[in-house]
Amino acid sequence: MRVAIVSDLHGNRRAFEAVLDDLEQVAPDLILHGGDLAAGGTHPADIIDQVRALGWPGVRGNTDEMLWSPESLAEYAAANPKIERLLAMVQETIPPTLASIGEERLRWL
Repeated sequence: MRVAIVSDLHGNRRAFEAVLDDLEQVAPDLILHGGDLAAGGTHPADIIDQVRALGWPGVRGNTDEMLWSPESLAEYAAANPKIERLLAMVQETIPPTLASIGEERLRWL
């Protein structure tokens, strides 16, 4: 059985289209998603909708969790001071991502 795991799309439509092209060539028996579908890119709602429509089972990623619980970002930053600047950039993506995906998609994540 061939299994593909797709993760860390971060709302990036171009990356998702490249992944779909690769999956078409590889033709796995099962595709799972590893989360981090939305935060950071310009098309988070589209990515969520497409993954849902494709029916890929999966898990919530750490940036998905940060959308659900923005205070978890502060906890993560405190535990990982070396990546504080990166986490500050993630923090900036949360409000526009939430505005784009809405409550229903957030619940699905």
